[in-house]
Amino acid sequence: MRGMSTIQVFPGYTAFVLLLLLALPLHAQDFKKLYKNARDFFHAGQYNLALEAFKTLMVYDKNNPYIEYASFYYAQSALRMNYSVVARDMLLQIRRLYPEWDQINEVNYWLAKIYLDREEYFQGMRLLSEVKQEDFIEQQEITRVKKHYLPRITDPEVMRMMWEEYPDDIEVGKCLARAIALQPNAQQDRALLDSVINRFQL
Repeated sequence: MRGMSTIQVFPGYTAFVLLLLLALPLHAQDFKKLYKNARDFFHAGQYNLALEAFKTLMVYDKNNPYIEYASFYYAQSALRMNYSVVARDMLLQIRRLYPEWDQINEVNYWLAKIYLDREEYFQGMRLLSEVKQEDFIEQQEITRVKKHYLPRITDPEVMRMMWEEYPDDIEVGKCLARAIALQPNAQQDRALLDSVINRFQL
């Protein structure tokens, strides 16, 4: 589209126009247009432009109904640019400022993935446990995430501590059993291994 090609050629100009617009009194329709433009950037994979566009929508205004969504997509844009710390900090801010937001499950889910990617496993598991699985994330998706990340933990002591926190979690139990079994025979805690196997009928 002609409009999109202009945006691609002059990204700095686009960001300037967005900032200029927000310097003026805005109505709900104006915010709607700004939000649509920001989403268009995001879906086109122009995450640097999306980052700037969503940032302009994160300032409180009584006519702006997009603050929470803009903050969330700002974090998503940062993630896609591999700015995981920026994304994490924004998602934490959403949790702090908008704890009752109806999309807080998504916030917790993406925060959990960020922590798990950073090998902060206990923090990631804590956030996964806060996701209400009957809402946004289905049980299968939570299980898939655990199956993807938990096998990376090979220290049986770490897995034992995690099992103490989540004694009914079969994925934690499986990974604990695996971590013990990978130890040399002389170092294996056979009593713990048998206990896990019997607990989950592995």
